[in-house]
Amino acid sequence: MNGQMQSAAGVVALQGSLRLADADAVSARVLAGLAEGDVIVDITDLDGFDASIVQVLLAAQVSARRMSRRLWVDLLPDSAPALLLDQLCLTEALDLIARPDPFATLNDDLKETD
Repeated sequence: MNGQMQSAAGVVALQGSLRLADADAVSARVLAGLAEGDVIVDITDLDGFDASIVQVLLAAQVSARRMSRRLWVDLLPDSAPALLLDQLCLTEALDLIARPDPFATLNDDLKETD
């Protein structure tokens, strides 16, 4: 597995590059989190993923709804994962959380010092 998974209470952080070989492990970790409560799947450090990981996220969203839980996908706006999920028209289906651009406030602060 090229990617990594880290978990904290209610958060499953995916990192690196995830492929079909990683799908079962990702699914198991997300479902284990949902058994405990609501889950945020953090893909802000994910370098890449294939369609199998998208399928895992969609299936987890269905499972969450059946369990009366909430599942969100945390990502950076304009990142490759965000653009891919937008192109696949999955932004609403996955309850995406787009973090604000961390450099936007820095740029605004710099403009105000003129």
